[in-house]
Amino acid sequence: MDTLVSVIVPVYNVEAYLLDCLNSIFAQDYTTIEVIAINDGSTDSSLKLLDEYALHESRLRIITQENKGLSGARNTGLDYASGEIIVFVDSDDTIASSLVSRCINCFKSSNIDMVSFNHGVFLDNTSALKPLTKQVEEGVLQAHDYFKKVQQLETNTWIPSCFYGYKSSFLKNSNIRFCEGIIHEDVLFTPTVLTYANTIQVLPDVLYNYRKREGSITDYNANTKKSLKDHLLIINTLHDFSKKQIEVKKQLLVNFTALRYVFVIEHSQTILPNIYRQAIVSLKKKKQVLKLIQEDFYHKHLETETGYMFRILNGYIFKWPRRIYKYQIKSLFSK
Repeated sequence: MDTLVSVIVPVYNVEAYLLDCLNSIFAQDYTTIEVIAINDGSTDSSLKLLDEYALHESRLRIITQENKGLSGARNTGLDYASGEIIVFVDSDDTIASSLVSRCINCFKSSNIDMVSFNHGVFLDNTSALKPLTKQVEEGVLQAHDYFKKVQQLETNTWIPSCFYGYKSSFLKNSNIRFCEGIIHEDVLFTPTVLTYANTIQVLPDVLYNYRKREGSITDYNANTKKSLKDHLLIINTLHDFSKKQIEVKKQLLVNFTALRYVFVIEHSQTILPNIYRQAIVSLKKKKQVLKLIQEDFYHKHLETETGYMFRILNGYIFKWPRRIYKYQIKSLFSK
């Protein structure tokens, strides 16, 4: 029998985009799929559209629940999923017709826990797709090597959970779930998954089409305060998680939390002083993370007045006699 793939689609007030999403999923060139659509308390006609679609598509399963947010909807999808492979698709996005088959081929040919693929971005009400790549070489990698490589990129395009396929048994055995009640849940989910995973296959193909629209849950400007507060929660959760890992994985998590601290501190400094102070106090307590903070950033945000005065004295008073001796007095005797 063909391998069953579960495609999990959280649905919340996306009546304008839902049909495009479903049509792209059911246009797959691999047909042994189940699509689990979680109606997460929609108040528009999304549920009606799902019910109408299910009349002619038996592979669509609809689960209706009170609104729990994106994480809660995905967790419900994981509870109901029967497939050996899991793929997440957000209901305002679309996917390439070969996404499922490309993932299936990877899992059949290699003993891997995950597949990574590239995506493109298109603006709402347009069809022009801008491909974005993670710039990690194609092939099978140790998950911690992949985690290290993507952290070195000047992009966060590797973080969204929709840009991966997962072996269902791996997620279940690792007891991996999405943290409910927060936004930017993938900032917690993906590093956790990559820490648990052994191997991952990287595909160069652009298989996922991400719609950029105003008012989405990832609209940073609309959720700035909650975004930064949730980032602090994520940082602390990952830091606690890192303590239980072997050294190579621990260091990767510590490095990732250092990057997120920089993000929170830089974005909260002028607009949310309370969060800014909380982030600085929290960072100072994490000595391993603190060691990874760049010197200029440290001087700007974390240096105490006493530390500043000592650095000035050390640089301009204590060191000058040595400099004078080295470059002036010593040179006279060497002639």
